[in-house]
Amino acid sequence: MENLFSWTSLIIIAHAMIIIGVTVRVIMMRLAVGTALAWIILIFILPFAGAAMYLVFGEKRLGRRRTQRAASLWGRYRRRLQELPLRAPDEGCGLSPESAAVSRLPEGILGIPVLYGNRLKILDAAEPILHSIIADIDRARHFCHLEFYIWNEGRSL
Repeated sequence: MENLFSWTSLIIIAHAMIIIGVTVRVIMMRLAVGTALAWIILIFILPFAGAAMYLVFGEKRLGRRRTQRAASLWGRYRRRLQELPLRAPDEGCGLSPESAAVSRLPEGILGIPVLYGNRLKILDAAEPILHSIIADIDRARHFCHLEFYIWNEGRSL
């Protein structure tokens, strides 16, 4: 009987640790609220199976080859960044305080300076986005560097 109690206690402790650990992991991944809540409910209802399902299906894994490819791309970007002028717009260049704060974000987060003469245009539908891209490509003289930011509701970076 004593042996049964120790196994039961061990299973209950493992159950609690799995729920706590995987729940913290789900929260730290900063998923959309509905998605995170669905995973947490699944983990609480089916702690062992829910945790296994989250670890298999819930996390986005890039894989070794894709990670190596991203690292090699970052090396090329780093070389290109060294060629760019080191001047970034300051508050005195006609930007509002809010715009100046936004212009400092890329350099602070990614190390990519904001250059004079660039524009930021937020488009929220597919057709204007495609027309804008096509017009920019048509106006290009040498080459185009395209960069896209996809905003996901409920996720902060």
